[in-house]
Amino acid sequence: MDTVLMVILEIVMLVCLTYFCTFVKKEGKDERGQIILGKAGQLIYGSIFLCYAILMTINHYLNFSNQQFVVALTTLVVLIMIINCISISIFKNRI
Repeated sequence: MDTVLMVILEIVMLVCLTYFCTFVKKEGKDERGQIILGKAGQLIYGSIFLCYAILMTINHYLNFSNQQFVVALTTLVVLIMIINCISISIFKNRI
């Protein structure tokens, strides 16, 4: 079950990374692209600390095994990448 979940998470991670790299290459060099990347980066910076706090709190109460911790950490990294892609899309339409 963990292997299937990890494969799905890695596929989502690759899709998000492709979207981000495509945006940076096509639109990230002009002023508008820099503003969008800056705003998305600010949102992600806060999300990293929030996800870290959630992971450590859950780990404190549930005492993850090593494999569970890897799956949880991978899930939170993918969640951060999804938030980054969504924020870029939203800011792209607003700015």
